[in-house]
Amino acid sequence: VVVLEVAEPALDTFTADIERREQWALRRVAGPDRDGKERYECPARAGKLRCPLQPGSLALPLATPTVLTPPDHDTAPTCCTQRTITVPGDVDAKARQRHYWGSPNWIKAFNRRSRVEGWFGNLKNDNAEALGRGAFRVMGICKTSIMVAVFAAATNLRLMRAWARRTLGNDDLIPLLTTSAQPPMTAEPVTGNRDTCPPHRQ
Repeated sequence: VVVLEVAEPALDTFTADIERREQWALRRVAGPDRDGKERYECPARAGKLRCPLQPGSLALPLATPTVLTPPDHDTAPTCCTQRTITVPGDVDAKARQRHYWGSPNWIKAFNRRSRVEGWFGNLKNDNAEALGRGAFRVMGICKTSIMVAVFAAATNLRLMRAWARRTLGNDDLIPLLTTSAQPPMTAEPVTGNRDTCPPHRQ
């Protein structure tokens, strides 16, 4: 698992370069829908660039990046002449991501992967919950999902207790990890006779 951790100056330079590059990227305005389709608009129309093909963008500050050699209007790509374009769901679907690659939001989302992978490693650890093929034998998605949820809850509880002992010295300091002193609830006995109790089904 790769965790994106670099020196602060290098990260600042990287982030600044990504921000400059993102100004030239199409902006996603909608999607993906259930078919994976997304709608994008020209960066000049989105207010990130100045471009002669989008006269309104020329009112942006002069410090805004400017397209110096725009394509001819008659031969310009569709993204320059339409309000938006639609990208089908099967076009480079594997490489699509929620956040722009390299942006601060992308870095945060990517770094969560190490935590997720580590948690799954704990779940499958042979010395702990050891979830794997053959760990339980039940039929059906519902029963299997319940069993996986039990394994996941046990993993979370074990990790929380380990964290509490490591940082606080005692997991009893966290109410969630302590056993409730309340006695378990029991159903009240049904009283009555043959005339008042419903008959048992055979």
